[in-house]
Amino acid sequence: MEEEKKDEVAEKSEEKKEKEKEIEVEVRGYKKKSPTVKPKTAAPLCYLGGWVTGLIFFTMEKEDRFVRFHAIQSLLWSVSALMVWLALGVVSLIAGISSQNNPLFRIVFLLLLGAFIVFGIANVVLWIMLMLKASKGEWYKIYILGDKAEDIA
Repeated sequence: MEEEKKDEVAEKSEEKKEKEKEIEVEVRGYKKKSPTVKPKTAAPLCYLGGWVTGLIFFTMEKEDRFVRFHAIQSLLWSVSALMVWLALGVVSLIAGISSQNNPLFRIVFLLLLGAFIVFGIANVVLWIMLMLKASKGEWYKIYILGDKAEDIA
């Protein structure tokens, strides 16, 4: 009798696992089966490739608000960080070219170059922190961008 119960429980758990492995996703009117990704796994993956994975998860995920939030926040963060990083790079390049004639521009160039490097390191630290927070199931919000992401999600 106990063996029958064990077999029943094992069959139910196998059926449940199979249902969890595949979900119906409607793509352009066609139904395709795709593997399920748990929210605590999908959310950190949103940050892994910056704006690219953020955009992919945002367009693919229609129901899970947690994953959509992290996808949008990843998209907003990576695009804004890229714009600031490029602006710092261009301005420091201009200051570097101008520093040949003026010692004041040499100081400005060194300060901007330092800011460029510090900004890059800070972004790597933030990137790792965001992935860790998302993997723990936390709704960690970046200042200003997190609120926008929450509104959109």
